[in-house]
Amino acid sequence: MSRCLALLEFLAGEREHIELSELGSGLNMPVSAAHRLVTTLANLGWAPQANSMRCRLK
Repeated sequence: MSRCLALLEFLAGEREHIELSELGSGLNMPVSAAHRLVTTLANLGWAPQANSMRCRLK
């Protein structure tokens, strides 16, 4: 839960799509973990993905 909230806070500060590698670095987590969280948020309608490697908040 804390990783998800950290991800939402991080994305809230971004105006444009962000690379998953930047997201992972900014949150000090593996890209695979960032990808799983973003995919879950996208499936819930919170973080639409531009493609499999970029994301932003809705």
